[in-house]
Amino acid sequence: MITWKNISDKTIKYCYMEAYLKNAVGDRVVGEIRGKKSVILQYTGTYKPGKTHWGGLSVHPAAIYHPNAKSVHIEKVWVEFMDGTKINPVLVDGMISSYGPIGSKIY
Repeated sequence: MITWKNISDKTIKYCYMEAYLKNAVGDRVVGEIRGKKSVILQYTGTYKPGKTHWGGLSVHPAAIYHPNAKSVHIEKVWVEFMDGTKINPVLVDGMISSYGPIGSKIY
């Protein structure tokens, strides 16, 4: 599961996250079904300012799969607001959040 919070002062219309998988020794793995190294997850709002939201691969169960995957990592995030403005993809992999390094969730 991916937990995220809208820290802007605008309502989000769409949020996109580029996710990938790693195995137990930290190597990036390619999905077995589609042969993709990563997947774009799209969440449709509205997401109000200051609110926390949940989602992730449980929302997209067939998005990416590998039997040896041990962690899911978020590499990039971009959003579109209700007023039409956009934030272009921002590299977030390895950034520190209030919950620890982004991309370090073990499932």
